[in-house]
Parts: sequence; structure tokens; C-alpha cells
Amino acid sequence: MTVVTHILFYGYLVMVLGLGAGGILVAQWELTHVFDVPLDQMDASARATLLNHYRFLRSVEVGFGTFMLLGRREIFLPTTYSRIFIIGAFANGGSRVLSMVMDGVPHWAFVTFAVLELTAAVLVWICARKAGERL
Repeated sequence: MTVVTHILFYGYLVMVLGLGAGGILVAQWELTHVFDVPLDQMDASARATLLNHYRFLRSVEVGFGTFMLLGRREIFLPTTYSRIFIIGAFANGGSRVLSMVMDGVPHWAFVTFAVLELTAAVLVWICARKAGERL
């Protein structure tokens, strides 16, 4: 299970860093072409506000991904790093599930992201617990 956990963890890390950084750089294109948000139909203030907040949220992804990269060894041990990662991954996946309940089912990619986030959180939690038993 450790190999699967590491593959999932590093896949999640690449996804969070890559999509986060990419979303910051190409926010307007992404919102328009991936999410079909009609930015050209919004007034300038609403468009700027949405793009500002979208880039902010993407920067939070980059921050979480950077934390994952820098703490990649400690995250698999019973440390504060693993607790922060597990809380973050559960919060991310859990908010997606809550949105599915409250707002409806999104594109399949976002359902996949929720499964990836929640599975990574559970597997890292199991690895950290097992590592604590070995210490």
C-alpha cells in the first residue's frame, strides 16, 4: 500500500502545483474555455473581482502544493506535517463532496479530484499511523 500511497500523493502534488500555477497564469482563458464562464458579458468590476478571487484560490493551491513538496518526507510520519496534510486534503475533498450535495454533480474530472483528495488523505493517515507504531 505504501507504493500506491506515494504514487497517489505525488500525483496529487503535481496536480495541485501544476493546476494551481497554471490557473494563476491563464485564469481568464481557463474560466472562459474550461468552465464556460462568459467573462465578456460581465461588467469590468465583476470580471476583475471574479478573476482576482480565482487567482487567489489558485495561489492557495500553489501554497498547499509547496507545503506538500517541502514536507514530502515528514507527511508520511506521525508529525504535524501529516496532520496538516490530512486536514487540508480532507477539507479539499470534503468541500467538493459538499458542493456536489448542495450544487449538483460537476464535470467528471472534479468528481475524480474529490476521490483522489479523499483517498490520498486516508492513505497518508494510515501510513503515518503505521510509521508511528514502528517508532
